[in-house]
Amino acid sequence: MLRGEQLTCDNEVTCFLYMNVLCLDFGLKRIGVAVGSTESGIAFPRDVLFNDEKLLPKLERLLQEKKIEKVIIGKPLKRDGTVGDIDESLQVFLESLKLFQVPLELVDERYTSKIAQAKLHRVGMKVKDQKSISDSTAAQVMLQEWLEMNASLN
Repeated sequence: MLRGEQLTCDNEVTCFLYMNVLCLDFGLKRIGVAVGSTESGIAFPRDVLFNDEKLLPKLERLLQEKKIEKVIIGKPLKRDGTVGDIDESLQVFLESLKLFQVPLELVDERYTSKIAQAKLHRVGMKVKDQKSISDSTAAQVMLQEWLEMNASLN
């Protein structure tokens, strides 16, 4: 049985075991990365990955090292809820992720970059220094929201 698999507890209540989750903030040049666990309920930013020929092997290694059982991907939507400009590239990326046979879930990523920038500004980071970590901070924001929304399942 996988850690994230559903089971029935002795008292006829449906329970879930804990699972490790990866979140990706997809971009044409960079991909923000965060990891977390439904057990701790805390998301942590990781190093940004470049969207190049080395991306899939790096993701595969990360999935194995962290024993990831679900991948959350930010869906870039416009303010009005319609798909963003990079949706076609995102769909190609999603197809490539299916090779890893890990459940994928798309989440609305609107405003996560703005929230990430505000968080970094609050800790005193200058705008010019934020570029290298703002994508992963946005992934952390998305994953933290997902963990909080799904906390009732555990």
